[in-house]
Amino acid sequence: MDYLIWDIAGYNKLAAFISTAFPGYAAGKNLFALPYDWRLDITAMDTAREMDRLAARISAAVAANCGKKAVLIAHSMGTLVTLGLLQNPRFQAWRQQNVKGFVALAPPFAGSALTVAQRVSGGERNQKNDWLDMLMGASPTLDIKWAAARGMPSSVMLLPTTPAFPADMVVATTPQRNYTVAQLPELLAATGDQQSVDMYSSVHTLDTLLAKGPIPGVDTFCIYGANVNTTLAWSYGTIVANTRTKTGSPIAVGKGDGTVNLRSLRECNRVTSADRVTELGGNINHGTVVTDPAAHAEVGKALQQLLAK
Repeated sequence: MDYLIWDIAGYNKLAAFISTAFPGYAAGKNLFALPYDWRLDITAMDTAREMDRLAARISAAVAANCGKKAVLIAHSMGTLVTLGLLQNPRFQAWRQQNVKGFVALAPPFAGSALTVAQRVSGGERNQKNDWLDMLMGASPTLDIKWAAARGMPSSVMLLPTTPAFPADMVVATTPQRNYTVAQLPELLAATGDQQSVDMYSSVHTLDTLLAKGPIPGVDTFCIYGANVNTTLAWSYGTIVANTRTKTGSPIAVGKGDGTVNLRSLRECNRVTSADRVTELGGNINHGTVVTDPAAHAEVGKALQQLLAK
């Protein structure tokens, strides 16, 4: 588990909790980190054989532990990667042999409105622990975040998707016009990011993934913060192509985990039963869901059920 991002994002605290709460679990023995290429969307990961690499790593861990099936714990975009792997027809037989459970922490199953802000202005200045901050390993400047997201398949995948976000829901306004969820390609074009426009229809596919329903043979749990103010839409000045727009002002705010909107988090109900979905109160946000004791307790409950089988 010697990955810098594990310390930055707090994943080592989650691993330490598991090792303490479930004696016998130890890093490198039966508790493993599984990094992935976060620049890609799940379709590109399959094409590039990234999914094969992940499956092989899991198979090796299962084989090293007398064939005991794995429980996969994923956070943020990692939940999309995990779901994509487990629902991939190429891995059906593999899944049946190697995986027994899936715990999804803060899953952006329908994307996030924050991704719109990242594409236009680099994000919110007061936003902490958002997915791009964690993936890049620090809190980069807005200029860096804006430039990094341009043409990045995963960033396009994480834009809000229907039906969780209504097609006619406004996510950005400018003096010239409004942009709805259905008009996100037009917003990308306005920023000058033609590469993202070109890939949009083949990459922005989370609803297709969720439409497959629960994962056959894999008990799935969802845990996420649900009480943090989370922006749904922003007002901007004039958007100039190939230029980062000044940070927008929130014009619509709902609940969620500060990064992922509640309507996206609640898409968990499409992949598991309601009794396996836990909404956490307080100030647990997208980042602290992997470090907060209350979240750890819920992870422990899920693991108890999974390991008892």
